[in-house]
Amino acid sequence: MTKQAIATWNDSASNRKIRICYIIDKLGVGGTESQLLALLRQIDKTKIQPYLCLLRGKSSASRSLEPEGVPILDLGIHSFRNLRTISGALHLARFLRRERIDAIQTYFPDSTLFGTLVARASGVRFAIRTVLNLGTLRTVRQRMMRRVVEAMAPRALANCAATARVACQNSSASRTRTELLPNGVDFARFHAKQARGPSKGIQRRRIGIVANLRPVKNIEAFIRAASIVHRVQDGVEFVVAGEGRLRPALQDLIHSLGIERHCRLIGDVADPAAFLRTLSVAVICSHSEGSSNALMEYMASGRAVVAAAVGGLPELMTDGVDGMCVAPSSPENLAAAILHLLRRTELARVFGRQAAGKARAHFVQSRRAEIIEAYYQRLLRPGEGR
Repeated sequence: MTKQAIATWNDSASNRKIRICYIIDKLGVGGTESQLLALLRQIDKTKIQPYLCLLRGKSSASRSLEPEGVPILDLGIHSFRNLRTISGALHLARFLRRERIDAIQTYFPDSTLFGTLVARASGVRFAIRTVLNLGTLRTVRQRMMRRVVEAMAPRALANCAATARVACQNSSASRTRTELLPNGVDFARFHAKQARGPSKGIQRRRIGIVANLRPVKNIEAFIRAASIVHRVQDGVEFVVAGEGRLRPALQDLIHSLGIERHCRLIGDVADPAAFLRTLSVAVICSHSEGSSNALMEYMASGRAVVAAAVGGLPELMTDGVDGMCVAPSSPENLAAAILHLLRRTELARVFGRQAAGKARAHFVQSRRAEIIEAYYQRLLRPGEGR
């Protein structure tokens, strides 16, 4: 870039905001969507002008979550196998050029592939991938897509060290262009009194998990652990908060183990923070996790936590200090840890207090906005390459 071009860029940059278009499949109540919506609420709009592009956002659930004050483009693409994909790509390309978008930031495989291809063809300076999970359960097609995208868009934001390693494992260029953007917690939902344990009168021997009912969340292990605990400890209730396609199979498993009175699937909960206040122990037993929103919320609420030692979970919680880590995919280990905390209530309270303190020190959501604002400003300095 010549000195004259830099001077021109500086003059124009000083008079307008940085323009970022976030591209995601649709809005929902999942952790990724919640983190994006929180970012859109908290980002300094005197410096950053955010835009939101949805591949398919016409459902009532998605529309109900649309943030105020953010221009939204809904492409209406439900499948890449019809002509709507071409018209949607042209629509997005015109939008990116008209709004003079500086960078796109993409979420999920479909939006990342589609958005990166269109942005590159439209002359957008930067395409940034968000890498939020370990990708261990990806299909062959998704792994091929990821390699294509990494070649076109080596820049990535990862939510923990484990996902950062995934972000650059297939691309040497990504190794120097991947940065950390940790997840955060909305502490407005977690008051200090919540860290003291379940409210008076609440069942104090209640074990819970908040998770979508998908294979990766390994709810089967939670249910089998419930059966083991029930055989040796009376008066313990196990509760699963979440919905998903595995519900019928999991309900059948509960029935086959004969624990219907002691283990329940209660579906989605409107107020997860209130649900967590009813628990004595919170569990996460996934096969794979990045930086888990559920685990951070468990800790923010002051729960004693038992977590599988996978992915980014050990980065958030220290075994024996603010919770217990167990070997993954082992109902027996999970049950043993739960029983340990049920029988040592003072230790459980100590873990809860320690977890809440760590969450307040490290998981404040508003800091994510500050981190990413600084990242965009560094990225868009004159002379930065693609």
